[in-house]
Amino acid sequence: MAVKVRLARGGSKKRPFYNIVAIDSRKKRDGKPLAYLGYVNPMVHEETAQRKKIFVENAELEKWLANGAVVSESLAKKLQKIGVKGMEKFIPVPKTEYLGFSKKAKKSDIEQKAEQAKELAKAKAEQKKAENA
Repeated sequence: MAVKVRLARGGSKKRPFYNIVAIDSRKKRDGKPLAYLGYVNPMVHEETAQRKKIFVENAELEKWLANGAVVSESLAKKLQKIGVKGMEKFIPVPKTEYLGFSKKAKKSDIEQKAEQAKELAKAKAEQKKAENA
């Protein structure tokens, strides 16, 4: 069973409230979770002692992550903002390296980088041979 840590929507119409849950990845968004780990309340403008925007039970979250649970991308971004460590690996790197390049320019750049990698590998191999000889 693949476990995901993700948001389950609650609240009424136009007043969202999200529970942070550990749930089987095959279940629907608001299905029965394995555990409740906290909440996200986007309607809170000012945080007080009683009302927080994001609350997470860190010990429970770490337990699920240690057992192989995967955090959803949107939740990982929210948790990273409040300072939960280790969320970087759940956020994919945007592919903006070639934004604004033509297809030909992108292809030639990729070929050039591949050629440089081959030359570097050859140089390392020759250096290793020289060390062994």
